[in-house]
Amino acid sequence: MGFFDTWNVSGITTDSAKSSEPFYLLAQAIDDSGQDDIPIELLLKTAQVMLKKEKSFELFFYKSIKAEKTDAIQFLVALSSYIMGKDGMFWDWQTVRHHSQGLYGSMTESPNEFVQ
Repeated sequence: MGFFDTWNVSGITTDSAKSSEPFYLLAQAIDDSGQDDIPIELLLKTAQVMLKKEKSFELFFYKSIKAEKTDAIQFLVALSSYIMGKDGMFWDWQTVRHHSQGLYGSMTESPNEFVQ
């Protein structure tokens, strides 16, 4: 990963991580971890956003469609936040950013291992 790519990815992951808490709450709601106070409409919208970004991730990763890069990175951020909620961790945007940057690095540096 070159300097400018790293800088670009860092900016995307930072901005996205700061607003990734809804994906964390979605995971907790699915696990029924006391998130009953979140309106179902908000949970559904969050799930729809995640699924849309997953499609972008697939297009970027499997078909190398560069136009999908930003949404693909945002999917990795959403996934990181979601996993934190599933694992019962406390939400922290810096941890989300760190995990998503690690996922991106794994994806670009060793794509065969990333798939496994």
